[in-house]
Amino acid sequence: MKNSLKYTLLIVVSALAMAMTFAPANAWILGYFSLIPLLHVFYKDPKKGFARGYLFGLIYSLVLVHWLAFNSGASVWLVTLSAFLAAAFLA
Repeated sequence: MKNSLKYTLLIVVSALAMAMTFAPANAWILGYFSLIPLLHVFYKDPKKGFARGYLFGLIYSLVLVHWLAFNSGASVWLVTLSAFLAAAFLA
């Protein structure tokens, strides 16, 4: 259980760091280092690679498509649902 929480936190940190490479943060240098924690998790436990890779993609996509909720003009619950479904599809 302890390793699972540690690996999940590494995946979240990796996804957030990778998302920071885009505007408005524009921290492009993080792109070179942000995948290191993810690759470490894959190396330590390759059997759960798909689920952990999907979690990385889901968090990464959610951070990148958040602007859809503010620029569409639709109702909040519909936009939230569609943004989550779009992120789940993109992951």
